[in-house]
Amino acid sequence: MTRQVSGDKYRANPAIPFIFVHGSDSFTVNTTPTKIDFDHCHQKTDNFHFIDGTSRMTLMRGMDSKGVYMVYAQAGATPLQGAPLKLTLEIYKNGTVCECGAGHGGIGAGKVHSDATVITALYLEKGDYVEAFVHVDAGAAALEDDVIRCIISAISMNGWNNNSQGTIRYRGGVNR
Repeated sequence: MTRQVSGDKYRANPAIPFIFVHGSDSFTVNTTPTKIDFDHCHQKTDNFHFIDGTSRMTLMRGMDSKGVYMVYAQAGATPLQGAPLKLTLEIYKNGTVCECGAGHGGIGAGKVHSDATVITALYLEKGDYVEAFVHVDAGAAALEDDVIRCIISAISMNGWNNNSQGTIRYRGGVNR
C-alpha cells in the first residue's frame, strides 16, 4: 500500500523498511571517488530519512528496523577524456566502503556507455547511513541522470526457526 506524500514522491505504509532514490544532475567523475547526490526519492517508508539532492539514506527507527538489508545501486556513464576503461560504483556505510560493495562496468574500447551495478547485503541499525560513490580508472566520464538509482530494502527474517531446521510455521495466521 502506498500513498502520495507530495508531487511524485510516495511513502509506503505499512511495509518493511524500504527506500528507492534515483537521478542526479549530470556531473563529471574522475579517478577520485565522488559521492552521488540523488535528486529524487521515489518511494520510502518512515524508517528512512532522505532529503532530495543529498547522498545519505539514513535508517531512523530503532529496534524494529535493525537487521539485514539488501542494497541495489546502479550508475551509468559516458567516457569524456583520457580513455577511461572501467567505471566503479561503491557502497559506503557510515563513511566507509563496504566489503563486497563495489561494482564495475567496462567503459573503453569504443563503448559510448557503461553501467556499473552493485548488489550487496548490509547490517543496519538506527542512525546508520548508506551512500554511493563513483569513479573511473583514468581520464573522466559523465554520469547519466537516467541510469542512477539506489534501492535499500529490509530482508525479512520472520518465521525462521533454527530449532525446526529452518522451516516456517504459521499458527493462527502468525509466524512461529
